[in-house]
Amino acid sequence: MGWETRNEGSCFFVWQQGITAPIAQKVDSEIATPLERRAQFRLPSEFTISYGKCQQCGYKFWDNVRCTNDDSGTWRTSRLIPPSVVGIVIDSDWLQCLECCDAFPLRPPKRLYICPSCQRLVHHVSRESNNEQRNT
Repeated sequence: MGWETRNEGSCFFVWQQGITAPIAQKVDSEIATPLERRAQFRLPSEFTISYGKCQQCGYKFWDNVRCTNDDSGTWRTSRLIPPSVVGIVIDSDWLQCLECCDAFPLRPPKRLYICPSCQRLVHHVSRESNNEQRNT
């Protein structure tokens, strides 16, 4: 996941999960922070991404991604609030959203989808693994 800061004092840095320092800065080169100075900036230990779009599935989110860093200051976790809805694979090539029960085509290797009916983010689980989870 990538993230671009735009709040006060953000310097328009672009951050990438798993990398400690900003990976870019979206400003004109003549006013950009020098690379050696940019390498010293860090994100806070916990932060919220206010809005964005998943590069994998196109899901647009608003004020609901909570992120944390490890002890070195590297961005490690991103948690969607509310979390994605479980979808169940049916007939081997369809995914059913358990929020609204709509079904839509499954397109492997994609794992995240936007339900066309309820617009919730859906991740898929095979029937077998879903049954195993219920039995444990």
